[in-house]
Amino acid sequence: MSQKQGGRADEARRKKRTAAAAAAAAVIVAIILAVSAAGRRESRAQAQAVAQGTAYLQKMENRSIETINQNVTSVRKKARAEAIASGKLSLWAQFDTSLLFGDSRIASFSEFEFLSEDKVMAHNGWTINNLKENIGQIAAKGPENLFIGVGSNDLQSNLGNGAEGYASEYLAVLKELQSKAPDTKLYVISIMPVNDKALSEAEYQALKNVDSYNAAVKKMCEDNGFTYIDTTSLCTDHADLYEPDGVHFKKDFYPFWGQMLADSLDL
Repeated sequence: MSQKQGGRADEARRKKRTAAAAAAAAVIVAIILAVSAAGRRESRAQAQAVAQGTAYLQKMENRSIETINQNVTSVRKKARAEAIASGKLSLWAQFDTSLLFGDSRIASFSEFEFLSEDKVMAHNGWTINNLKENIGQIAAKGPENLFIGVGSNDLQSNLGNGAEGYASEYLAVLKELQSKAPDTKLYVISIMPVNDKALSEAEYQALKNVDSYNAAVKKMCEDNGFTYIDTTSLCTDHADLYEPDGVHFKKDFYPFWGQMLADSLDL
């Protein structure tokens, strides 16, 4: 073979090797890209699976906590009822860390000596405006629970100019109270109805609107996390315990009312 022919052969072999190397490189690149794409898909799938699993576990955890809380509350109420029945726990001892605020009907809790005066902050004619005025004193007392029983006088003075306006003003006071006493749980007692004897009197005509006001107050409580206590059935069941004025209640009414309030507590 001549030198010229040998050179052409070497050049051909180099071209073959270069082509083979390029093909191999292309295959390697294709493999890398495929693996990378698969990795990204797998990573996304794994991330999605982890997110779904985390959400599921969180849901189960929340549901478990809610179930546990319900069971604990049920056990506490059962234990409390047994303690009361056996005489180991009096009804009124359950209000040791509570404060009752309100009008003349709330005031009778202490006037009838069911609760001591330091557990009751109430006065004839008081409204939610008086609640606002006493926020500082309430916060200073620092009760675990605050029961608020106002409304009749508010209706008579047309406070809020209607049910919705009244609920809005009530909410503003509760929000301010909540900000000053954040560790106190708030219980809003429904506006207690008067009987037909009172409604026949001109001075009590505004109290015919109790139901619409209570509906607005109840919704306000539900929307903002306050406990609403509906006393309507209590007043109906013990209609014979109204005072002759048809507005206030006799002494025998208060143990029934006290039991309703106590039943709302998480003891």
